[in-house]
Amino acid sequence: MWLLLSLLMGLPDRSQPPVVGEPTWPQIPVAKIISTADGLPVWFYQDNRLPLVTVAVGKNRGKLHVTHGQHLHHAVRLMRYGPRKKKWWSQKLAKLSAQMSIGVGFGSGWFEVETLQQNADRGLALLTSVIRRPNFAHWRTEKASQTKQLLRRQNTLSVVHRFALRKILFGEAHPYAYIADAGSLHDIKKSDLKRSYRQYMSTGIAGAVVVGSLSERQARLLVEQHLEPLFVAPSPSIPTEYPPVPKWQPRTIIVDFPTAGQVGITVLVKGLKSADRQVNALRHATAVLGGGFSSRLSNNLRETQGVTYAIGASSYAYRDVGYIDISCTVGIEDVPLAISEILREVNKMSTVVPTAQEFVAAKLQQRTAIVSDVSTGTSIARKLLSYQTSGAGVLAWKTSVSRVKDISLEAVQSVSKRVFSSPSVIILVTGDAERLTDLIDSDEVLLSTQIVGNNEQN
Repeated sequence: MWLLLSLLMGLPDRSQPPVVGEPTWPQIPVAKIISTADGLPVWFYQDNRLPLVTVAVGKNRGKLHVTHGQHLHHAVRLMRYGPRKKKWWSQKLAKLSAQMSIGVGFGSGWFEVETLQQNADRGLALLTSVIRRPNFAHWRTEKASQTKQLLRRQNTLSVVHRFALRKILFGEAHPYAYIADAGSLHDIKKSDLKRSYRQYMSTGIAGAVVVGSLSERQARLLVEQHLEPLFVAPSPSIPTEYPPVPKWQPRTIIVDFPTAGQVGITVLVKGLKSADRQVNALRHATAVLGGGFSSRLSNNLRETQGVTYAIGASSYAYRDVGYIDISCTVGIEDVPLAISEILREVNKMSTVVPTAQEFVAAKLQQRTAIVSDVSTGTSIARKLLSYQTSGAGVLAWKTSVSRVKDISLEAVQSVSKRVFSSPSVIILVTGDAERLTDLIDSDEVLLSTQIVGNNEQN
């Protein structure tokens, strides 16, 4: 009857479930490479949607060891979140109706300013002044404030669990294992911040990105006037290698955290390293496994078993290690069931390979991330800068959509069989060890103080 009415009235046929087709993909903004007199690499994209200009400056600092990384982390945090009344540039920024962002990682740092088109010159002048004149005068006050915040934050299940996870994966000496904690603040002095900032952040610009309603000539003049004086070659003394990551060792580890009301569970599945050609296909397969509320893990543990509100899976690929992170929080009595069901879904990925409908849903998730990357001038500038400072180049940016769009269902099914047929897993469980050891077998039990240090410090 409905089909007959649909034909007569021109309504869509709803007698059959809708067929999900290939999603539409956004156009990647084409960036131009501008050459300046001193050779500063600048990527430019003219975006006339709004009368705004975003300038992002990248600082490729090499592979810093943990000490300098800690100092820079706190220095940049102080510049971003320190007392507003003591930031000499805060009022100037407000008068320009501008926004400024400063960030740092262990491989790169960045400065960014977004202004109205007519204020672009003054906005960039202010940004370069901030780069040259950071204010660390109130470090002692800020350190006390940060210590209180971190002491509260690190005494939580999520932080203890993530601390343990990074240390297991990357080892104590690797910068990726570092998360700011109260203990790391204790011995840091203002002179440490100044020295590390001066050496790694105040000079040695690796590149710049200009996005906004400017002409190419205007963008070049802006950069040459304000940024070229800060462009110097990176210091050869900066290390270029991280410490090696520990050998992958399948095991079950319990982290004792008896005050937690629930239990954090992470199952790590050995994945693919960044150089592997199937990395993008594995991201699709991982989305099928645990990429949202419609994923296999969510349907099982959330909808069918009812043991957790949310569970997710994400794929990570580094040069030395690749892994899939499957994480959730459950009640302690549900730990054995949750772990067994996660492992069952992991093993099933090789025998019940992703279907066409699951594949399209996974692609839609990847598309959503790409749309977010190109939705505003600022998001475009940030993404361009990440490609520039990492050395990936303009071509990698141009092909970023096709690398996701062109993944086939057969490729996703193939990598599912490859990775999940004999999965190598590390299981990390954080909670009350005394009760957990009665519920599951473990190879190692760690104390929370071995992970985050003594919470009573300072």
